[in-house]
Amino acid sequence: MALRRFFPSLDSLEDQVTDRAARPAARTSNFDHPTARLMFHLSLALTVVAHVAALVYFLVKGH
Repeated sequence: MALRRFFPSLDSLEDQVTDRAARPAARTSNFDHPTARLMFHLSLALTVVAHVAALVYFLVKGH
């Protein structure tokens, strides 16, 4: 079967799971995906810039 080489056996998957469970999880970041981290930082920066701009506008113009 040609598909056997693409799909691992259940025994090898079970071995991978037990090996992974035996090791402590590395806590390096809150984001698993680099794109999620980038989107979070961009939205945070945009929010801060918008709030600072609004503060300056209302200080200069008043209500």
